[in-house]
Amino acid sequence: MSRNWKIILAFLGVFVAGAVFGGFVSLRVARQHFEKARLRTPTPIDQFSPQIMKRFSNRLDLTAEQKEKLWPIIRQAGEDLRKLRQSGDREAIAVAERMHEQVAEILTPAQQGKLEQMKRDMRERWQRERQKRWGERAPSGNRPPPPPPGSGGE
Repeated sequence: MSRNWKIILAFLGVFVAGAVFGGFVSLRVARQHFEKARLRTPTPIDQFSPQIMKRFSNRLDLTAEQKEKLWPIIRQAGEDLRKLRQSGDREAIAVAERMHEQVAEILTPAQQGKLEQMKRDMRERWQRERQKRWGERAPSGNRPPPPPPGSGGE
């Protein structure tokens, strides 16, 4: 009779150990899943202006005077994008192009060249994202205008 109890306790121990181990594995997998989902979430539009200003400052070597002049332009573009968020890529691209044109007026020729490279990089990144999302053919309403000739984005 005592042998039966030992067997039952052994099975019960294995069952409890499996349940505990399975619980920990499930928690870890769920945490990884939610972390990946959080990383895929688009950046909130409220963070647009500070991120763009930081990117321009770092990559264009802006002076303090240029930064001061750029803030209103970037803030306005952020507000425009907030309003257009639901209306599609074409309007968002137009806002970005208008912002870049205004920014270019403040920059030196060397900085303008860097800005052009940043625009080409952005177009390529958008192309890759559209390609991942839509495959060979993006919906016609969401296609950006073609890059200007000689911009390297062709």
